[in-house]
Amino acid sequence: MTSDTRPIISDLHKRALRTFILGTEEEWEVCAGALGEDGDDPKAYSALLAFTLGTMVRRRFSPSWARADVIRCVADLRIKLDEQADELNPRLTENLIHFLLSEGPLENPPDISENQEEIAGIQQILLFLLIDEAGLDDAGVGELIDEAAGTTRNVDWSSAIFPRATD
Repeated sequence: MTSDTRPIISDLHKRALRTFILGTEEEWEVCAGALGEDGDDPKAYSALLAFTLGTMVRRRFSPSWARADVIRCVADLRIKLDEQADELNPRLTENLIHFLLSEGPLENPPDISENQEEIAGIQQILLFLLIDEAGLDDAGVGELIDEAAGTTRNVDWSSAIFPRATD
């Protein structure tokens, strides 16, 4: 599905992502409940999450990254997850990181033919782990989200593909 307009990232989306990262489950449920109301763009929060993860990934890897760096990073993150390591599928995680580090256009996303819930879970886990690894505090998370929101304004969204939800 191609979009001809960019998602409009609002303060609600920023607050929701910040709450998702730093808040309690109860605080997140309140913010999540407000998403999608009053004509809110349903793609905006997802786009902000994806661009925040992309920003974090690009901060994590040097411009001269190699495939071995990605493999090592994913292995290290899975070790940190200990008994929950299976929640971070190594192949999908590596594909996602490669895509986020590439300069390719948005119409060539990684192989995401897998379960969309698994992809969303990987994005969330990866974001949490990279923020923890970087030692970002509340102010650092706010700056990260603001930077990612700014990046969404500089993208040609006419070629972006938003995966359809599967039943």
